[in-house]
Amino acid sequence: IHTDWQPRISGLPLKSVAALLSIEGRLIAGGTGGIAYSPDGGKSWQKAEMQEAVDSVLALAVPSHFAQSKIVLAATLENGILRSDDRGKHWYSVISGLENLETTALTWIDESNVLVGTTNGIYHSSNDGQSWLITEGSKGYEVGALTSMSNGTALAALESGGLLSSADSGITWNKLENI
Repeated sequence: IHTDWQPRISGLPLKSVAALLSIEGRLIAGGTGGIAYSPDGGKSWQKAEMQEAVDSVLALAVPSHFAQSKIVLAATLENGILRSDDRGKHWYSVISGLENLETTALTWIDESNVLVGTTNGIYHSSNDGQSWLITEGSKGYEVGALTSMSNGTALAALESGGLLSSADSGITWNKLENI
């Protein structure tokens, strides 16, 4: 049992938190009410500036080159993907190519390739999330979670209980049988 845990969400300007990210001493929280960030480990919080109103954030992700790029992506339930280029202070929409704005999961494959799961398939971006293309074999599947493994394999957990697998950095997908 951890006895050193202390509540640190005092002043958090969100109704609830669905995603929490810690990067370079900064906390970024997403949830009902948008996105907030804390530069001091959660002692104080500031509401992020949004280009448009956002109701629900479900996932946050950063690339391996975050120290140079300062990019953070957010999956939202109604607004598609949001992007910040300044460590989470300001956010704007990056939905070019997204046919479905109900985004549920995010994962970076490598320095510039990122995947987003939606309620109707998986989209791939090869330019740090600036634009998106539907991936082969994923359309019609409701994605609950995504991960990228060190061997280059990507996995998608489906809301129906199954798994999709990609051996080519998320470009094409196959349903795993008998799992």
